[in-house]
Amino acid sequence: MFCFTAACGLCLAEVDGVDYRKNFSNWWKGEMKSVKYPSKGGIFDYYVKDAKFEEWSTAVETLEYSSETPMGEVTVTTNETYAMSYLMKALIEQHHPVMLIGLAGCGKTQSCLGLLKSLPPDVFTYYAMNMSYYTDSTLLQTMMENPLEKKAGKLYAPPGKLQLIYFVDDLNMPALDKYNTQSAIELMKQKQDYGHWYDRQKILVKDIGNTQYLCCMNPTAGSFIVNQRLQRHFWCCAVPFPEQSALLTIYSTFMKGHFERLPFKGPVQEQVSGIIKAALSLHSMVVSNFRKTASNFHYEFNIRHMSGVFSGLLQAKPGEFAEAEKVVLLWIHESERIYGDRLVSPQDLKKYRALAADLSKKMFGKFNFAKYFQEKNPEPLVFAPFSKGIQEMDGGGFYDKIPSTERLSQLLGEALREHLGHHPRSQQLVLFNDAMCHVGKICRIITSTPGHPLLVGVGGSGRQSLSRLSSYTCLYQTMMIVISGSYGMNDLKADLQAMYTKAGVKDEGVLFLFTDGQITNEKFLVFINDLLASGDIADLYASDEKDAIRNGVRSGCKGAGIQDTPENLWSFFISRIRKNLHMSLCFSPVGDAMRNRARKFPALVNCTWDFRGELGELGLLPGCLVVNYLRIVSGLVHPSFLSGHCPYPI
Repeated sequence: MFCFTAACGLCLAEVDGVDYRKNFSNWWKGEMKSVKYPSKGGIFDYYVKDAKFEEWSTAVETLEYSSETPMGEVTVTTNETYAMSYLMKALIEQHHPVMLIGLAGCGKTQSCLGLLKSLPPDVFTYYAMNMSYYTDSTLLQTMMENPLEKKAGKLYAPPGKLQLIYFVDDLNMPALDKYNTQSAIELMKQKQDYGHWYDRQKILVKDIGNTQYLCCMNPTAGSFIVNQRLQRHFWCCAVPFPEQSALLTIYSTFMKGHFERLPFKGPVQEQVSGIIKAALSLHSMVVSNFRKTASNFHYEFNIRHMSGVFSGLLQAKPGEFAEAEKVVLLWIHESERIYGDRLVSPQDLKKYRALAADLSKKMFGKFNFAKYFQEKNPEPLVFAPFSKGIQEMDGGGFYDKIPSTERLSQLLGEALREHLGHHPRSQQLVLFNDAMCHVGKICRIITSTPGHPLLVGVGGSGRQSLSRLSSYTCLYQTMMIVISGSYGMNDLKADLQAMYTKAGVKDEGVLFLFTDGQITNEKFLVFINDLLASGDIADLYASDEKDAIRNGVRSGCKGAGIQDTPENLWSFFISRIRKNLHMSLCFSPVGDAMRNRARKFPALVNCTWDFRGELGELGLLPGCLVVNYLRIVSGLVHPSFLSGHCPYPI
């Protein structure tokens, strides 16, 4: 009974307000009256242990979180995720393919990675692959052959006697051809049906042994569905968004593990539970008030964004956050960086700020935050890692509140002077207030792991200049590709290899500055999508080049207390890439290009967005662009001319 209901019922989901899984549970209880299910809950709330029904909650173990571990590397188990992992593990051990189906940001990838990392390493290994619009059978076969080695005859298999799990994310993303098929999916079907594919040069059979599939897909993206002749092999499980109680469990684990294990003062710790509830409430408000549309295609707020808020809160350290009010301000700041910076229009931002102001007043009434939310000249709220100066950034900096605009100007003015001293050919920057706030935003993103800002704005809005200054402030090296008439995929691979060597082998910070004007070939974004999604770019290195990289990181891997197996060495290299290599993507909102690219390459949507508006009224306020620019040129223009044409003091 348990197996039947899991096989037939867990593929159902809630659609248009109708919970088909719950309906199935009620129908099953009515039909199978001879089976004595507990009265509490539905049939999917229980599993069978010792011939009795037991609640999943009895099997879930409490996780003790250590704040030294990044949030993205930890999977907090809830009743729902434990049940799903239990079934997935049972099927994987029987070499049965598994497919998780759910909307973006519902936790499919994290659940799969958490399960894969928990499997015994002497029995299973895994290889993660991200599909995109341009993934075809040739590219997929290249990726799938990477972890294999030649055995006897025409047999290819993973090293030793390991069982390899191909983890394929965004399975349905490849483009449909004129026959309404996807060659990558057909290759997977061929391997699943016949256990082989063909050598593309010699046209000889390659038998593939000891491999199986674990896949994820979003039914609202890509081709929506995949070939049913492939899907019939899989156990399919619909993954809903976690319920509020599950989210409370997840984020309480992280927040309490951080604030209770570190020596924060009592008043600070007392605010933790309120911040968690406020963050969950604000997320629900944002989801209900800012809906995804054709023009606002990126208004898709999910668990990934909520995790971004809490990841920022975990940057707090006892030395800088001794007051309860500052911790609440950090939540307000992180929420605006995640939600507010993603909004397109001033009207939407005004609406968001009103929601945040009302909620903060309701939840934290003893603090007065009105000055940060007032409509006219609100006080800037900036938290940044360079709070104690650029000279302290070598160790990652100190994430703290910048007390005033004057202090922010002083810190970034020093960084700008040093930047121009080291790069005299760099363009002269004018640090007006809005520009300084954007530098703080970019620095916040690129000092996180992994952090990739997507700066959206028209030409001349300062996206590249501010990215370069932010990179210098964080002590990173800025790298760009140089486009020419003959620049192609091989040139991009060579440039990426140079960046990977600096970030992964030499352990240096790198900012890869990339603009939409450099996309002379849309297939460039295949590499970019892999870099953003996992850091592991398929087909970037040949096997001998991978061996050289493993040797290059061997000492660092041993120093971290990790056994220097080939798999561990490569994972260590990729972990350095995700920590040290950051992309700053500068795209224009004009036209349909950005929307089409985001649809084809889902990792673009998952970046931290920041809209750079036009000059507008900000440029006419004291301390802003026009006024500061006039100050710069005032030595060349007679003061009487300036006083007659500028209403503000020069």
